[in-house]
Order: sequence, then C-alpha cells, then structure tokens
Amino acid sequence: MDLEFNETQLLLRDSLRDLLEKEVPFEQVRTCEKERRADDALWAKLLELGWLGTPFPAALGGGDGGMLEAGILVEEIARRAAVVPIVEVLACGLTLLRRGTGPGVQEVVRKLAAGEMRVVPAVLEANDDFERLRSEVSAAGALRGEKYFVDYAEFATHHLVAAQ
Repeated sequence: MDLEFNETQLLLRDSLRDLLEKEVPFEQVRTCEKERRADDALWAKLLELGWLGTPFPAALGGGDGGMLEAGILVEEIARRAAVVPIVEVLACGLTLLRRGTGPGVQEVVRKLAAGEMRVVPAVLEANDDFERLRSEVSAAGALRGEKYFVDYAEFATHHLVAAQ
C-alpha cells in the first residue's frame, strides 16, 4: 500500500494548512474552548471553500476524494487544534454512504456536504456496551432511548443514532 501523498493530496494539505494558519489564530481556539463552543466562523469558511465535501462523491456535491483525503482534513484541523466537529461529521457522512439504506441517505450526504445539515454521532448509552443497545426503533419508526456524552450536540442539526 502506497501511503505517499500524490500531488493533489499535497496541494489539499498545504492549502488547508495555509488557510488554518491565516484564519485560526490560537487565541481564537482558546476562546472557543473557554466558551465551550465550536468555531462557527471556521466552519462557515470550510463550507464556503468546499472542504467539508472533499471525501464525498461529486454526484452528491463532494470532491470525489476518499478516506485518505478525509484523513488529511482531520489531521490538519487537529494539528491547528481548531474546535469544529470535522471528525464527527465526516464519520457520519461516510458511515451513511457505506452502511446507510433507504432513499434519504444520498440526500442527507448531499445536505451534509453543502452545510445544510450538521450530523454528529450519538452512540454511548448508560450501560456503555455497544453489544446491548437499549435505544430502539419501533415498528412505526419511533426512536426511544437515551444517549450520553454526544460531542458537539449543541452544534448539530441531526444525530446519527445507534439503535436496534
């Protein structure tokens, strides 16, 4: 397996690194952490420039990248310690693409890439056992249960929930 970046991936990394150095001073990161909030201005900039759609198919408004490109985004944003739910949102979008079923999956990913939805995972339950989920979906489609410690819950518009 070749883990060397190609020219496009290097450009992606360097462009994002430059953007973050200019747009995200460390004082801004400290302020977001102190106020316990996501960096809305950075999130808007990432959306405006199309970064969030990078690993998703072009047919859904993405950049036709993949997991490696998603990893570059995550690494560079984490390197700057920026307070945005990039891991959470990308994980939800990529999970939906790979495991989601039903007619709404592609529309959710399209809205996620466009910034119309911010989906974060909600999986941890009181029993802390992923093999014994208590959250359940009824035959009518109603979800019932409780989730704990949902990162960026207040920033999210939707949650991807583990249930049975």
